Formats: sequence, structure tokens, C-alpha cells
Amino acid sequence: EGSESYLEVTYQFPALPADIKKISKVEVNGILPPELGQQAIVSTTGLTVGSEYDIKKLAWVDANGKELEAGELFQENQTYTIIIDLAAKDGYQFEESANMYGKVNHKPAESLTPLHDNKSNHLSYTFPKLGNLTPPADFLDVKASDWFYPNVQYVVSRGIMNGVGNNMFDPNGKMTRAMIVTMVYRIDGALSVSGSQDFKDNIEGQWFTDAVRWTYQKELAADFLG
Repeated sequence: EGSESYLEVTYQFPALPADIKKISKVEVNGILPPELGQQAIVSTTGLTVGSEYDIKKLAWVDANGKELEAGELFQENQTYTIIIDLAAKDGYQFEESANMYGKVNHKPAESLTPLHDNKSNHLSYTFPKLGNLTPPADFLDVKASDWFYPNVQYVVSRGIMNGVGNNMFDPNGKMTRAMIVTMVYRIDGALSVSGSQDFKDNIEGQWFTDAVRWTYQKELAADFLG
């Protein structure tokens, strides 16, 4: 009689997956809203997110779906949407869209689309439409090639600065305390000022009068002589 032979076959099954935790809420804060004439920032530096996921990509798109290049300027009368691609960390997955909740800059996101077996997520938020940018005065001492030209456009178009007269901006001039507090006052909205509390040397009827009085009442500046 012949002897029997045996063939031993072994198979190693894949490791059982660890418990996968589901992510039902995502939040990205610290995104700078679009501003007329300002550059589109696509860096994730300074943004805060949850501990269960990371930011893979950040992009700005206009109303036509065109993606802005890094450094491209936001234009007037345009609506811009921020699109954020998130990636779940090991041991996590995103919930289905119906069970997801997201925020951008503490406001509800408009869309949440899980991708790639729920390991990635497409988050978007549309900012309000930008208005018109009023061209600044044609200053004789400010050229389009100057490094500070966009900044001059920004402050003049928003009424923060007006120049020094005679079509001059005086970009290398020194700033007085009155100029500085007037800029802060205008940035805050240049609201009407009531009350008589004021610095002793503030002069009535000047371009800086309300701003200086407002600064005193808000306790934003101290007496120069103490």
C-alpha cells in the first residue's frame, strides 16, 4: 500500500480593524474674510481645527468656480467661497453628510461632502458679496509701481486716510498722535461723539477733534504729560 502525503496550507487573515470613531462635527476658525484689493491667502498657518482631523488644502473660488492663485487680489462685486479639504486622522472617519455639522469662523458651513470612504471631507463657506472699491485720489507722490501703492488704495478707498492736500499723500511723512487716533476712529466707524470729556489741548472744529475726544472717552490714549 502506498503512503499518504499531506500538504499543509496556511493563510493569514488581515488584522481586524480597530474601533473607528466617527466625526460628526468639524470646525475651522481663523480664516481671514475676503477684502477688496487684498490678496487671497491659501496658507493654513494660524488656522484652528479639531483634534480628529487635519487640513489638506485650502482654496478660494469665485462665483464662476474659478480658483484663485495664491496672492491674487479679491475683486469688487464678486462673491467668494472658501473650500477646505479635511483629512481624518488614523482611527477616525467622517459621518455621512446628513449627519455632519460644520462651522467656518464660528458660522454654519454651507456644504459638507465626505469623500474617499469618509476619510476626507469637502467643507465650504461663501462670504458676503464684496462691494465697489472707490478709486483713491490720483496722488502725485504715489506711483502704481511703489510697494505701498495697494496699501494707499486700501486706506483711501475706505476713508481711513485722505492725504495731506494738493494731491499729495506724503508717504514718507511723519505721523502725529492726531493722525493715529483719527485712523483708529475711522476704522471703528467714526461714530458721533457725545459728552464734554476731552484732552485739554484738543481744538474744536478741526479734522481730528471728534477722533481725539472719542479716544479720550474710550481711554485708548493717555495724557502726553501724564
